[in-house]
Amino acid sequence: MQEKKPDTNQDSILAKDETYIWHPLTQHKIHKNLIPIVRAKGCELYDINGKSYIDAISSWYTCVYGHCNTALIEALKQQSEIKSK
Repeated sequence: MQEKKPDTNQDSILAKDETYIWHPLTQHKIHKNLIPIVRAKGCELYDINGKSYIDAISSWYTCVYGHCNTALIEALKQQSEIKSK
């Protein structure tokens, strides 16, 4: 399977964000300048220009384990391949 490349068009990302994403604790009527994030690793988020941001508002589990935690990804892959007997 070919890996899908992330969308790096800022207008496209922002349009999808506005359509599909709910931002809790955000005053949507007064906070319109969102930063389009295209990837995350550990405790950092990255925008379309490669600038990194510390994810200081992530969920509890993300704070504990980080984004794209390789140990968790491998465990999930192994569990998904287990066949019932």
